[in-house]
Amino acid sequence: MKIKTAMIVCALAILQSGLAAAPQEGTITAHRLNIRVKPGNSTVIGSLQRGEKVLIQEVKNGWCRIAVPDKAPVWVAAKFIKDGKVLKNVNLRSGPGLRYRSYGVAKAGQPVKIIDDKNKDWLRIEPITSLSGWIAVQFVKLDQAADSPATPTEKLPPGGKEILKKIADTPTPAPADKVSPPADRKVKAPLVERPKTVMLPEENTEELEKELPFIDEPAVEDSFEGILVTLNPGSKVVSHAISVYDNGQYKPLCYLYSHRDELNKYVDQRVKITGRKRWIKSWKIPVVKVLSITPLTPAN
Repeated sequence: MKIKTAMIVCALAILQSGLAAAPQEGTITAHRLNIRVKPGNSTVIGSLQRGEKVLIQEVKNGWCRIAVPDKAPVWVAAKFIKDGKVLKNVNLRSGPGLRYRSYGVAKAGQPVKIIDDKNKDWLRIEPITSLSGWIAVQFVKLDQAADSPATPTEKLPPGGKEILKKIADTPTPAPADKVSPPADRKVKAPLVERPKTVMLPEENTEELEKELPFIDEPAVEDSFEGILVTLNPGSKVVSHAISVYDNGQYKPLCYLYSHRDELNKYVDQRVKITGRKRWIKSWKIPVVKVLSITPLTPAN
């Protein structure tokens, strides 16, 4: 038992400190784990389920770099594509517009497969082989770590574990102590209570949206995690924000509108919001029409 425990501790230490250049296979341990364009609370481009295998290309500051899934959204400016090839080095983005974050570059001459050309200015393409995303290291188990040790190259920054707890995906509960039951009694596996997502009904927001000068780009479904805070009571449209606490103040990640009364139930709690994201000219963060909310911390 001590040897097995030591092997597990060793594997976790390798993942948290860093991997050598050679890719290493790992297994997802979270119920559902988001894949993001960059380390941290950035745009979600896909998800992985518990038990899925991933090829870890790099570990950096508590995050693993992996190849993006086949269905990940990848968009490129149409003017840089001709006859199925890239004309010059160009950014690949998570949505059809400059507002969407770049998470890779296609080099001149790179062949691409177009899967959506309805937008005249932007094309959706299949992910190229060099494109990668990021997942939280604490929810990945390194396969055969004892037989294939890696050379540590990175360490978590001070407070890294606390940061991961705030922005990483579905928490994995600690295992319960093992108890030997009587031989004549069957014991059921303990149930693990997971956060319950509240799906909100579609709300007619046409009148509200007339008050906002949205950029002429289609809305994109996205998710944000953070502390739900209220805005100025005089605000006619956006009523709440998802924020992170940094240097003594809340910094918003996105503004929210629709279902104001429902959002008020989760104020000052850490939640995950999913909804339709749009941008407003001159605004530096997006506006989201809320579709669902998942509490990530217990209510007070």
